[in-house]
Amino acid sequence: MPTIQLMFAAELALASAIVAQETPPNPGVGQRGNSRSDSSESEMIPCGIPLRPIVKAEGVAEKVPEDESSRDGAEEFLERGLAAYRENKLEVAITAFQEALRVRPDFAEARNALGNAVYARSDLLGAILEYRAAVRLKPDYGDAHLNLALALDERRESFSAYEELRAAARLMPRDPVARYLLGTAHFANREPSAAVTELREALKLKPGWPMARYKLAQVIQHEGDTFEAQEQLRDLWVLGPNFPTILENCDLFVHVLKR
Repeated sequence: MPTIQLMFAAELALASAIVAQETPPNPGVGQRGNSRSDSSESEMIPCGIPLRPIVKAEGVAEKVPEDESSRDGAEEFLERGLAAYRENKLEVAITAFQEALRVRPDFAEARNALGNAVYARSDLLGAILEYRAAVRLKPDYGDAHLNLALALDERRESFSAYEELRAAARLMPRDPVARYLLGTAHFANREPSAAVTELREALKLKPGWPMARYKLAQVIQHEGDTFEAQEQLRDLWVLGPNFPTILENCDLFVHVLKR
């Protein structure tokens, strides 16, 4: 099996910059920490890599029956931590997430949030440990799998990152970011047909995402279909004034569209 070189950090750093400039708010990079795709505004952690912070302890406080477990205070600590995290008060956030876990050790959402916070503090290994713990506690937690994939990729553990990303996309088939990154991973792993399938799905879920369209054009051009690559790149011009400006210096854009 060929060596996988994923490096999602670079992909997402550019994708996040583009998404942040779009006029209408769209679901995309780093917008939530549970399995829903319709949560609040995008957040960037201080290191610039858009992991997936929890924005609400949804599915916990609202669905747990009114018994002792719903009054243990874990959700309150989680919400305090999230508020501090959004204000970049990382030590306060970490303490709150740890308190949530003290009163409820199997609180997967708090583990994932703690992973985001320690990552923002530049503790990559600590973040990986927390994401792994979240996945063990809740194996169907797609966002924790995706966070783990991104963190493992940054440590150059590309094969493990690829497996976690496949799990995230399987658990969140309607997540455009998971599908986009899986397409990128397939392309890096020399699986262009699978890459095209995932990138097309990402664009079905989020038609106005320029980065996914550009990546699709790149893969299609690599496969020799210059005509469709041209069509995909031309479509970028109607998606907003910012992305084409970046593309003017891209070799693919110059070679395919302006020749």
